Amino acid sequence: MAAQQFFIKTTDTPPTLQAQLINVDGNYNPVSNVNNIKMNVSGKGRLLLQATGITIIDSVHAKVQYIFTTSILNTLGVGIFDVEFQVTYNDMTVQTFPNDNDEIQLVIT
Repeated sequence: MAAQQFFIKTTDTPPTLQAQLINVDGNYNPVSNVNNIKMNVSGKGRLLLQATGITIIDSVHAKVQYIFTTSILNTLGVGIFDVEFQVTYNDMTVQTFPNDNDEIQLVIT
């Protein structure tokens, strides 16, 4: 499966990233019974942001969103970043998406 890419301009207000959490089989993984979701944004092999406040917009189809603030965009700056989501379920098991070699890319211009 190809990478999910999201394009955000630094002047977008409010800039929103929406993603579907896809498992290794290429299927979406329902996000019911979730305790917490974190979004990690990395660039050049370094963790740059670990965000909370991820909203589940469709639990059956595993769609989530994060609304960036202007200050976070300014901190990240212009570039291409890798994004992953860590889902902690109510039984405290943790699953990371994407969980194969695919990636979610965030492109800030």
